[in-house]
Amino acid sequence: MRLTKAAIANPFGFSLEGHPRLEEEQSQIESEVREIVDPLLQEGDLATAVLAAFASGRLDVPFPASLAARGEVMPVRDSCGAVRFARTGGLPFSPRVKVAATCRRDADHHDRRIANEVLESLFYFSKRSAEAARSEEDR
Repeated sequence: MRLTKAAIANPFGFSLEGHPRLEEEQSQIESEVREIVDPLLQEGDLATAVLAAFASGRLDVPFPASLAARGEVMPVRDSCGAVRFARTGGLPFSPRVKVAATCRRDADHHDRRIANEVLESLFYFSKRSAEAARSEEDR
């Protein structure tokens, strides 16, 4: 919980307001969510639809604690810090959304590269924090 609070606290005071890629990124995220969630909402019984989606892999999470999820998706950060997928598993993305959602810096998806990107993603904020601290010390 402390790590989550620290990550969303905006410790560096940055803002994405007016950033040229903000609308593009927001549109991409909304497309991904629509393609995952809309088919579930069209089912008569949402609970049954969610269970079936997890069982088939159309709904999935990385590193699942539950056996209901397959864990076939793997998120990573791209070179700009945006969250992308190294693996999309069975998520029901259209070809257009899947291409945009897939990390562009790891086209061949070798396990070693994916592992390195996952590690890089895990330490993304701590590296930025360390860089900011060193910058402050240099002043």
